[in-house]
Amino acid sequence: MNIVVAAVKSWTLKYVDKFIAEHKDINVHLVLSKDDLTAEYLNKIKPQYVFFPHWSWYIPREIFENFTCVVFHPTDLPFGRGGTPIQHLIANGHTETVISAIKVCADLDAGDVFYKYPLSLLSGGEEIMIRMQRIIFEEMIPYIIANNPVTVPQKGAITVNKRRTPDMSELTPSMALEQIFDYIRMLDIDGYPHAFMKFGKYQ
Repeated sequence: MNIVVAAVKSWTLKYVDKFIAEHKDINVHLVLSKDDLTAEYLNKIKPQYVFFPHWSWYIPREIFENFTCVVFHPTDLPFGRGGTPIQHLIANGHTETVISAIKVCADLDAGDVFYKYPLSLLSGGEEIMIRMQRIIFEEMIPYIIANNPVTVPQKGAITVNKRRTPDMSELTPSMALEQIFDYIRMLDIDGYPHAFMKFGKYQ
């Protein structure tokens, strides 16, 4: 079996290596940049699945229409479509969520569902991301490969979040201590705008 894993973060690549070592019967092809994700490349490999455990770019139509592309979104879709889902959940008081494995389609986070798996939102943001990758590679991808599940449409009320902007990371005097802690931990992720506060002319 051939599969493709498109990944860019170090915490993802760690689990890719572990997955490869434990699944000798599966040919895993890595895509490490958006420029390498082309229809020409995938046509040579002919993968059964193209997995996106952590991906920040648009997936071209010529790819998702011709290959089974699977993205992993940490909300109980269709609740919480859109950007920075973990931060929106924590900011709104959630301590638990699920990872939704869905088939990529033209609309953002609107694809049919392969599988869902619970995810704790406790601990620091980067720890949550690492936990999510462990679940994806140790539980979800093996399940999908072994069972080839039939996808089902998303059910329920649709909510959509806009990607959080850096100015939304500001800590203010009106915040409760628990909220300050949540802001610091949920933004403690490489590449994310960290929490900050202003003090006179300083930030």
